[in-house]
Amino acid sequence: MKKLLFLSFLSLLAGCGLFSCKEEVEPDTLKIFSLTEKVGNYGYKELEEASLKWFFGFPTDPTNPLLDETGTQSITAKQPVPGFTILPSNFGGKTTRTLTIPASNHVYLTPLASLVWYYENDACDPDWKPAAGQSLKDFLIQELAKFWDTSKGVVSIKLDGTELVTDKNLLRLKSDVMEIIIHKDFNNPQCDYTGKKAKTLSEGYSMLLKIPKGKHILVMKGTIPADKPEDVFEAEVTWNLTVE
Repeated sequence: MKKLLFLSFLSLLAGCGLFSCKEEVEPDTLKIFSLTEKVGNYGYKELEEASLKWFFGFPTDPTNPLLDETGTQSITAKQPVPGFTILPSNFGGKTTRTLTIPASNHVYLTPLASLVWYYENDACDPDWKPAAGQSLKDFLIQELAKFWDTSKGVVSIKLDGTELVTDKNLLRLKSDVMEIIIHKDFNNPQCDYTGKKAKTLSEGYSMLLKIPKGKHILVMKGTIPADKPEDVFEAEVTWNLTVE
């Protein structure tokens, strides 16, 4: 069984300048990071890894941040990275959530992404593995490409009605290969992967930003087009945010 999952997951972080960084940023100014910038020890790839470990460490029930219907799974006490607020998206469809964010927090979001994972010596799928001489990363990239041409993805991030995505290519992120423990609900139920770490790779679009104090409406949409309407993937999450 190929272990591939499409999703859109929204996260939020404070940033530095519109693609420029300062050591200190005003709490009431919208700031957006470029893909190469960091907040402390955390940049896009570090936050992507933290997000995936958070999302896929939970079962496929309302305790999972991606399946949360209200926003209660994203409160500060449940966030995986201190000083950051990750705002998850969903597995498709429309969701509306409400959340209060500390003004000091940084905010990270991935409006559209896919991921694939691989277990070494997988008894359930022994033939699904890199070819002789092929690196694991190239193998995982190849498998993602079979299911989704990233360039065809459509992304939108609006804050209080203003579109923040001016060029989606500036947001395109391919992760490093990560080791993640995937909850059994996402795995083949015929095999026991307890305690095993999956080699995981994700690719999609992300944004790192800081949101000014006040009440805001953030709407994230991610779409994967298809020839048939029934095959179109679309995820949309509306976050009613209070930053204080």
